[in-house]
Amino acid sequence: MKYTHFICAKCNGNTRTNHNSDSIADEIRNLNAKFDGFILNNHSEQNSIKTALDDIKNEMSSCFTEIRSDIKTCNDRINHVESNASSKLSDLQAEINLLHRRLNRADMLIGGLPAGIEDLLAPVLSLGTFFKVPISSSDISHVSYISKKAQILVKFNNVHARDCIMKEYFKTRSLKACDIMDGACRDLTNRVCLTFESIPRYFHLSSI
Repeated sequence: MKYTHFICAKCNGNTRTNHNSDSIADEIRNLNAKFDGFILNNHSEQNSIKTALDDIKNEMSSCFTEIRSDIKTCNDRINHVESNASSKLSDLQAEINLLHRRLNRADMLIGGLPAGIEDLLAPVLSLGTFFKVPISSSDISHVSYISKKAQILVKFNNVHARDCIMKEYFKTRSLKACDIMDGACRDLTNRVCLTFESIPRYFHLSSI
């Protein structure tokens, strides 16, 4: 059996309005679903980025730890090398000082003589004569000015000759320039000092 029905224009408009409302609701639900999906996807990407950053942070921390360890190892090695080098330099300096003393054990310094002496060997031989110590030019290997001609360095060929002169000098320590100088220098009364200590290791040799 067929039924017929009649919908007035007003009711028919309300029906279309309800249909449109349902469509809007569906669209809103679809938008909400898409937004939720976007949030979930974005959250997943954020987690991936956070995980990657954590991995980088851990790797950098591990690298920094290794670098600090390497720096400490290098620093320890440097300190060890420096300590050994310092010890070896000290030993070497002691050996140099010993060799210096041995090399210069027959040296003598004369201070207080004029700076313009042409024959430096003459006053040295006069020292032997004055102190009654027999020496000759063969007992002397080198004579020269040092310290800007303030002193005369005498290198004897043997320690005995030097020691004999120093022994006689220390008895009075009253040696004067006129005692060992000839000619016009006989009027010089300034004191002459003899020493064999603190002879400079490095000095500039002036020409005789």
